[in-house]
Amino acid sequence: MCVIDGGAAFCDQDFTVQITVMFLWAEAVFGVPLRQHLAGFAVMTLCTSAATASFAMFMATICKSRAQLNAVSVVLILSMSTVGGSMIPRFAMSDRMKEIGQWTFNAWALDGYQKVFWYQSPIASLKSEATVLLASAAILGALTLLLSGRWKRGS
Repeated sequence: MCVIDGGAAFCDQDFTVQITVMFLWAEAVFGVPLRQHLAGFAVMTLCTSAATASFAMFMATICKSRAQLNAVSVVLILSMSTVGGSMIPRFAMSDRMKEIGQWTFNAWALDGYQKVFWYQSPIASLKSEATVLLASAAILGALTLLLSGRWKRGS
């Protein structure tokens, strides 16, 4: 359990730093008003990185080899990015594709960041996005702990 907790904590911190660097770049190059929306940014970034860290640990737990993890995660992440709106804006998708996209954290994270930076909504408006992302993190974290029993001696 300690290995899993440490791995998840490292992933969470790593993903938080990556997202922060991306937004700092967006602020410097594209004029995204990061400093004016730090609280909303922090909420969305912490929730998004928790969900993605749990997803990474879950994938590492269910895959039997590093090669399998690489192959499966590439396909899943690209698929989630596509239907979640990271590659194609969701407003350009059919209603069915938008519905499917709601099963990805990409959609929830993008909706939250859009509320923060585009619509300049208050933090309270992030409740649904934060709840879904944190629930995803909790569920995937619990599944990771449950399925990691194969790492115990004698399993």
